[in-house]
Amino acid sequence: MLSLEQYSDLTVQLISSNVTSQNPVMTAAALGEQLRRSAPDSSFRSYGYTRFLRYLDYLEGRQKIVLTKTDQQALAVTLRSDLAPPPVISTGYNPLRKPVWGAFVFSAPPGQRFLNRLSGLVRMGLQGAPSPVDEWVEIELLSESIQKVWATEFLEHEKLDSDALTKALDSHQWHLDFPVALEQINQSKRIRWNRFRSAKVAKVVDEWCHRNKIDLSMVFSTPSDPTVPQEPVPSDNKRDHRVEDIQRQWILAALATLPLEALQALPLPAGAMIKTNPKINAVLS
Repeated sequence: MLSLEQYSDLTVQLISSNVTSQNPVMTAAALGEQLRRSAPDSSFRSYGYTRFLRYLDYLEGRQKIVLTKTDQQALAVTLRSDLAPPPVISTGYNPLRKPVWGAFVFSAPPGQRFLNRLSGLVRMGLQGAPSPVDEWVEIELLSESIQKVWATEFLEHEKLDSDALTKALDSHQWHLDFPVALEQINQSKRIRWNRFRSAKVAKVVDEWCHRNKIDLSMVFSTPSDPTVPQEPVPSDNKRDHRVEDIQRQWILAALATLPLEALQALPLPAGAMIKTNPKINAVLS
């Protein structure tokens, strides 16, 4: 389990990776989900906070984040102005869609991860390709060893050498400790590392797309629609059914991110509950 300091650093790192000058806030719900995926063995409750909001209050009190709200009045977070990343320098690629980035970079959840070549939908934690299998391409998770090689290249490029950086790279939680060690030298070094790594990941994903004949619009965001893939245009009845399947998968994926309390509050048809619960069937039969 991460220490509170490591968990706090991961929280700030995730916010920094998601906010941009065009979209400077991240919803608390999205942040909570990314924390669960990035650190499945840790939780804000482990540090004595009964609610996620109380943990965010703690971070705001330490002047690491600022609590705010979206235009729809949803709870959101942003970085303090002196910690916010500067405008991104062009690397030749648009930013990766957030689900795609997570599928290539985050080791959690365990299992295989796939991308639908028609919709851009990402599914993780599987034990085989979804159906129809010809529409899904397996995503190759970037190993920690490859990312450590990039970190070494970055240090050589920046002419950085210190015992603290070496110790951070050797750490089990190096992906958290390394950016912190860079920040202790200079805040700009951490920002430059994030850009350097992002460019490396984007290049790998670009090559993966070309190998698998996947349209780049499925993985890289566009100004008009940075996160939601366009639905495929059906050409026949078979494609109509496939679009329905994809939409069903989108809904199920969204439901999977909700906490139990939210799921229990959803109105579900009684017939569906009975069909999916063998104990209820046994009582009624």
